[in-house]
Formats: sequence, structure tokens, C-alpha cells
Amino acid sequence: MYDLEGSPIVVDVDITNAGAQGTFSPLTEITNTTKQIPSTSNEMIATVDITSLKTIGIVGIEGRSKAKKLSQKKTNKILRNSGKLYTSSTGKVIPERNMKVGCEETCYKKCYTKFSDLERANIFAEYYKLSYIQKKDFVLKHVEKKDKQRSTVVNNSRRKFTRTYYLPKENGDRVVVCRHFFVSTLDIKPKFLRYTENNFNTINCAKDDKRGSATTPKNRTSPRSLKMARIWIESLPAVFGHYCRNSTQKKYLPENFENLANVYRLYTVHCKENNYVPMSKYIFNNIFRKEYNIGFHTPKKDKCTVCIKFESSTDLSEEDIIHKTEHDVEKNGILANYAADQHRSNTEKTFLTTSFDLQKVLNVPHGKSMLFYYAKKYAVYNLTFYESFTRNGLCYMWGECDGKRGSNEICSIMFKYLTLVDEIKTIKEVALYCDNCAGQQKNRAMILTIMYFLE
Repeated sequence: MYDLEGSPIVVDVDITNAGAQGTFSPLTEITNTTKQIPSTSNEMIATVDITSLKTIGIVGIEGRSKAKKLSQKKTNKILRNSGKLYTSSTGKVIPERNMKVGCEETCYKKCYTKFSDLERANIFAEYYKLSYIQKKDFVLKHVEKKDKQRSTVVNNSRRKFTRTYYLPKENGDRVVVCRHFFVSTLDIKPKFLRYTENNFNTINCAKDDKRGSATTPKNRTSPRSLKMARIWIESLPAVFGHYCRNSTQKKYLPENFENLANVYRLYTVHCKENNYVPMSKYIFNNIFRKEYNIGFHTPKKDKCTVCIKFESSTDLSEEDIIHKTEHDVEKNGILANYAADQHRSNTEKTFLTTSFDLQKVLNVPHGKSMLFYYAKKYAVYNLTFYESFTRNGLCYMWGECDGKRGSNEICSIMFKYLTLVDEIKTIKEVALYCDNCAGQQKNRAMILTIMYFLE
């Protein structure tokens, strides 16, 4: 057998003799790939800085889609967290936060002597660079709450705790200040302090903000819609790729589905027929792309990996050049053998050159009309033999209920084909060519099948 798409498997089958000799060589493939560069107008070329693109190594720096514009709600949230001026949802203008005047000289802690105005301004600026949760963590770290040490009231006092406030120095030390100096430097309200110290977790960090979690948003997709969409996607007639099913679990839809936009249109039709509201296209696309490994095109995996490696590599070492040269010699040799065998089969009536391959899975019924989608798909397999001289083509077809497409089925058909050739009586020798699929024909089962037939 010879390998046209992958490596050669050379087995000359002499039907008249009981013995057969076989040699095996590395994988090769005869490919002739060409790349077409789309034409571009002169005006477009003039606006592109080719040098900068090559330096950065990016094609299409600005991206395929436009940058998304933030909503007014998110913009206000960013401005509020940064202490900037913004307008609330009710139309009220919230002024910008500014550092307030510190405590007076009458402060018994003498805070005005501990921090200069420049140091306070630096603390204020760094504080409003933090996120909302980080701000609360800052407060928890710089406010200590302890049981009161003494009571200044004779009767029952409402005060049960003593709080100590700190502000950080540039060297990392914490300096004790009064509460007025603390809140005026950060421009926060005492209410924020009370809320923060009453809402922390077991490791003394601020709890997550739970605003908006009490009620379900009106635009949230219901669990029922998500479940129905997943059930519908899983019912699609997706099948594994023909050439790379052993290396990936990705499945492919038939050609009549075309693209994801067309799949979503089918989904909406399905929803209308079953009287439930379809989810948005954005949610559907996210589920389809992130939760399922489904494609729309046949994978281009039936190429020689060695040739692709050399084509894509720009810096080849001396060892790689030697390997490439040997690979090209072997590839051209296989092509020459195939041409020689074809010529020999034209001149010798006792010699036959045959190539065989398993076609990609055929889903029936098949057609470009979307009406075929609603019909249940049945997978049909087709193993084709083509004789170069006689130009005869033999197709062995079976359905998914009759068998799979593994080595057992391929070997059984090979035995049947060789038996059919043997019945002709005039053919004494056969040269078989196949691709590089180890799960079907490039395996020990195929060699043992041929040996069993020769016996």
C-alpha cells in the first residue's frame, strides 16, 4: 500500500504467491499550496504604517469591532468611586470630593502637627484610586475598635467601645489621629465608618457589596430558557471531523447550517413553534461558543505536518534543512512510484493500481434547504476504491446502525475487495494506495488481513 496524503505504506500484494513483502516509511504528503494576497487600493496603503506594524507584530491593531461605549450608569459608578463630579440617576448633581480642613489647635491629639497639607493630599489622592471594597478595607485597617477603658458618666453610658483612628506615613508607620482629622482628610462621612465596621467577615475584611442581589433583574434570562437552549443545541446533527477525530473532540455541523447567525434564526423559529420566548442573540452566542465545541467547516487537517512546519518556519537550522531535504526526496519518490505504478498498470494486464479512502460522513437527508434540518439525520459511511487503469470505482456503503468506521469495518471491506479482484483471474499483483489514518487502514489489522488473504 502507498500513502498519498500521509506516509507511504508499501505493500505489493502478489496474489499468485502465498508470501508478501512490506516496507514502511515515514509519513509524507504531496501538497501544492498557494497563497493569494487580496488586492489593496493605493489610498489604503498610504494610510498604513507598515514599519510600525512589523515592529509591533500585530495585524489589525484597532481590532475587528469598535470599542464598546460605557453606559451612563457604569460611567457614574467610576466617577463616584474616583471622587469626581457626576450626575445621579435622579438628575441630582453630586459635587466633587475634596480634602476638608483638619482639626483646630485645640485638638488634644495635636493632629495638625503630625501631618502636613501635602502629606494629607497624597493620602487623599491614593485613597480615591482604590476600589470600593479596598476603601472599606482601608478603613477597617486604620480604625481599631476596643471595649471602653473608663467611663466619664456616673449613670449608664451609651458608649460601649473606644475607637482609635490612624493615618499612614510614607514609611509605612501608622500615626494616631482624631476622628475629625481622619474623616476630613478622606472626605468621608461617619455613617460610612459605622456601616463599614459593622459589616466585615471573619478575617476582618469588608464584605462584598450585595446591592442589587435582593431582586432578580428584569432582563435576566430565565433558567428555563437556558435549559431549553442547551437541549436544542445538543439535538443538532453535529458529527466529528473526518481527518482529526483522533486528536480533537470538536464536532462539525452540516453545510446547510452555514454560520452561527443562521443557527440562531433556526432557534428562534423553534421557539415560536413551541410557544416560548427565545433568549437574546448575545446570550445564545455565548452559550454556543463557550459551552460547546462545534464548528461549521471541515477541518483542514489532511495535510502533511512536516511540510506545514517547514513552510511556516522562517529560521531553519542546518539540521532542519537536512531533514527537509530528506523529506522532499522521500515525498518525490513516492509520487514517482505512484506514477510508475499507474504506467505499469496501463502496460501490464496482470498488474492493478488501486487507491482507496473513506469519504467524510454523509448525513441523510441532505440538501441546502433548511427544511432538511427538521428531519432526523442518519450517518452513512462510504469507502471508495478507484482503479487507475480500468477507471472503475467501487463504493462500499453502510449506515451507522450496521457498523462503525474503524479498522474492523475497513479490513472487512478490504478482504471483500481483494476477493473480488481475485475472481477476475487475470490480475496477479495489486498496488494499494491509502491515506495516513491509523485508526482505519494504517495498522496491524490491515497487514494481518492482507496476509490472511494471501494464505
